Amino acid sequence: MLWAAGAQPVSQPAAYVPRTVFESPDTVEEKNIRHDFVIQNIGTSALNVHRGRSECGFTVDSLPETIPPGGEGIVSVLFCTFGIGGKTLKKTVTITTNDPANARIPLTVKAKIIKPYTLSPKTVKLKGRPGKAIKKILKLAPTRDNPFTIRKITARRGENIRFDLEEIKKRDRVRYELTVENTAETAGRYYDTLDIETDSKIKPVISITVIGKIRKST
Repeated sequence: MLWAAGAQPVSQPAAYVPRTVFESPDTVEEKNIRHDFVIQNIGTSALNVHRGRSECGFTVDSLPETIPPGGEGIVSVLFCTFGIGGKTLKKTVTITTNDPANARIPLTVKAKIIKPYTLSPKTVKLKGRPGKAIKKILKLAPTRDNPFTIRKITARRGENIRFDLEEIKKRDRVRYELTVENTAETAGRYYDTLDIETDSKIKPVISITVIGKIRKST
């Protein structure tokens, strides 16, 4: 660049991100993805960095507010995977800077989210009156990405419930029906957790919340 006689170069920041796209390894649903993007200031004055727009479930967790000339910082992003198992997604957040040439910089994470199982309902709610049969049947099935068998089930408290597991095979697929029944004979509330131990390496334990609400007899 040519400068007029007596003129001085304008001091300004220059943002540079060596890698703006991160391809994550396959990730199990509910295990969040964190990644650090490096941002450098290759300019001659301070680079200011701010949060910009982001897609649902993908946010900037932390960033450097100012990067001196010749310095670098980390933009940490968080990808929430809750409720999106079984999908391959691409999410983008945008940071803004005071670099005129790079005022907006998109940062992207690509990931396949593995759905380890299907479960319906997700929580056991046992409501009724003492002396009446109060039970709930849950349907639990492995997915193609995560085939497994159940080894055992334990209740952390086990004071007000009993449960029974049935394995159902159909062709090359296996699913389970878990029946949970109330045993409390007095009115009141209680809480428990069922831990289902599997032979899966990616989801060895599936935990299910049990909520009991036994009303007084009239």
